[in-house]
Amino acid sequence: LPDTHRFLRLISKLGMTLGLHGEAKVREGEERLFAVVEWMRRLRDEANLTLGVERAMCALIVIFRRRGMSKAAFRAYDQMLAAGWDVPPCTFGLLIELCLRDGDV
Repeated sequence: LPDTHRFLRLISKLGMTLGLHGEAKVREGEERLFAVVEWMRRLRDEANLTLGVERAMCALIVIFRRRGMSKAAFRAYDQMLAAGWDVPPCTFGLLIELCLRDGDV
């Protein structure tokens, strides 16, 4: 059975490959990461599995922050807000740090 930790390991492995290829591959990798979280959400809702989808979305924000991908990080944040999920203070702090780094304050 799939569990949250297996998905988080998959997200981590996919995130590690983001900076290894050209711009087109980075965009493809970004979409792949969001697709994993969407797959988790569907499994949780349709198969009634206990999966930490919110936790996976926070992991995306961390990965995108490390790669300097501000737009992707805020896309994940926007999706969290649209789903009505709480954003943990530590994750929100990473987003603030991204704004400071990018000079968007």
